This record gives sequence, C-alpha cells and structure tokens, in this order.
Amino acid sequence: MSVRNWLGRKTGRDLEWPTVLLVALVGVLLVALFVAVSTSGAAFGLFNPSWDGTSEFRGAIEDDPDTELLLLEAAVDYPTDTANESVAFIIAPEEEYDDESIDAIETFLDHGGTLVVLDNRETVNPLLSAIGSDARIEAGVVLDDRYYDNGPAMPVVSPTGEHGYTSDVDRLTLNHAAVVESETATPIVSTSDYAYLAASPSAELDSDSNLTSYPVATVESVSDGEVVVVSDPSIAINAMYETSDNSEFVSNLYTDREYVLLDSSHTGMVPPLIAIRETVRHSPLAHGSLGLFTVVTIAIASSARARGIRAVSRRYLSSRRDDSRPETRERSDEELAVTLRNRHPELTDERAHKLIAAFNRSRSKDGDE
Repeated sequence: MSVRNWLGRKTGRDLEWPTVLLVALVGVLLVALFVAVSTSGAAFGLFNPSWDGTSEFRGAIEDDPDTELLLLEAAVDYPTDTANESVAFIIAPEEEYDDESIDAIETFLDHGGTLVVLDNRETVNPLLSAIGSDARIEAGVVLDDRYYDNGPAMPVVSPTGEHGYTSDVDRLTLNHAAVVESETATPIVSTSDYAYLAASPSAELDSDSNLTSYPVATVESVSDGEVVVVSDPSIAINAMYETSDNSEFVSNLYTDREYVLLDSSHTGMVPPLIAIRETVRHSPLAHGSLGLFTVVTIAIASSARARGIRAVSRRYLSSRRDDSRPETRERSDEELAVTLRNRHPELTDERAHKLIAAFNRSRSKDGDE
C-alpha cells in the first residue's frame, strides 16, 4: 500500500501528492527534532548512541534492578548522606574541575563514597592530585606487539592478582590507553610483559623501548572512600563495551552499590529533553506542578465529555417534544439510550437511562413553568 493510499484511508480523504509529501516532511522533521533534543553527539557522551558514545554503559545501569542511576549535571550535587552506598563515574572530562567541585568530591569521599575516573590524558591529573589520590596518568600510549586485538595500540590486558573489581574477568581489550603511575595505589589490571610506552600509536619498537608490564587500572583508599583510576575511557564506549570482558569489569565497579552517579558536569552537554526529565525527577516542585497539570487536564477532558453527552441528549429529546403518548415515549427513550451508548461506549445501560430520565424531568419542569 502506498503512503498516499494509507494516509487517505486514515483521514477519509483523497489526498493529493503535495499534501502527502508535506505530511511526510513534517513527520521526518518531528522525528529529527526528537532525536536532536534527546541524544548527544559528544565523544564518550552518556546519550550518544554512536560508536564513540557510552549510551550502552548508561543503559546497563538503568536496566539493573539493584541500582538507581543519578545524573550529576553539577559536581556540587555529589551526595553526602548516601555517599557510602554510592559510586561515581567521571569519564574523560573536557574541562578542569574548579575548587567548588573538588570540595564536593572530597566531601563525597570523606563520607565513604567511591570515585571511578576513566581517562587516558594527563589533563585529569590535577583533579586526582586535588582529591588526594596518588595515581597519575602518564603521558604516552601503551603498545603491545604480542598481545593485542587489532594492532599494538589495542593491547589485551589481564587482572593483577585477585580483587572484587576483576571477579570473572579474564582479559580486557584497550584502545589507545595510557599507563597509571602510582607509588601507593594497588594495580588491579596490567598489561603483558611485552608492552611498552610510546609517544604515538604508530610508533615502532626500538632499542629505547622498555618492555615490561604496566598498570592500567589501580585502586586506593582516599579518606574514608576509594578512588579507582582506569587509564582508558574507551572500555566504556559502545564499540568496545562488549569486547572481551570489558562490560563485566565495568559492571563490577558498581555492583553492590545502591546508587550509581554519572558525573556529566564537565563532559558533553546533556540533551535538552534529558535535562528537563532529570529536573522533574529530582525537583519536588516540578513533581507537584506536573501532577497539578495532569489533574487539571483530566478535569477539562472529563468536563468536555460530559458536555458532549448532554448535547446529544438535548438534541434527541428536543426532536420528540410533540410525542406525549406513554407507550411511544417509552420506545423512544430506549432508542435514545441505544444511541447514547453507541456514541459513548463508557456509559452503562443504567447510566444512559438515568441521564434520559433526568432530562425528561428537566423538560417537564420547564413546560409547567
């Protein structure tokens, strides 16, 4: 069936092609508008469904019945009362954290919160230093000419010893990862002994290369909380999330935590529709306003339906004003009841007859006066 015929059947009209094209164009524009206000194209964006977004990671958290996802659009929103039940993720921040934001994260850690930082750039080091972490991202790209997935810049790494965060994890696949350097943090994932640090992904092994095992994920206690540093945010992107045991490792980082906080305060802009949704979710005033709007809308709709029923009743009653014989009147009332029920299926037979009787009494009263 053609679009023209389908629209014609839906509208009951014989539509011309210009009208059909206009309707189709409006439909496409509405879909495009919805996509624009509900998704993001930012790299590592939580609402970016493309290969470089992290929408699958966010979706896995939302689908977990044992956790509640909270989107932090401002770093000052880090909670304190539920900190010891929460884990917060910072994924490849685009901007440096200011003093107010750092104070909020420090308070979160002081109350027992866990912070997970995923980045492969040195630009995140000032944040790590400010919150009291000893871990640092070392400049360069870690390469492995022996254990890799699709080239040396995608090394295959494995857990270092036993740790809850690496439970059921045999290997991870990285992509342009860096190295975590620390004197006190505990390595939980490391490269093979054939890895080396290079200035670029295209560098080749030479006599100056230092072949050794490098840590790519560490954990350490900071105040009463914990800080996990992973030197590759790519393990959370859609293209890499299901590779090797990446998703298992990431999910281990928030397992047994009641709240998962995704810090979007210093990353790509949150889509407008999502921002509105989050505002409504976390604002009692917005909840109340939405509830009031819903009640008013239902009341208006119900009032309009009632007026429609009354109007139908009046039209049919007025058409039989000259018919005063009891047997004819009874038959006409039954016909009117059938008509009312056909037009308004929600009416019961009893309700339809009561409406008719009420209008009959009203009309009789008007006649006596």
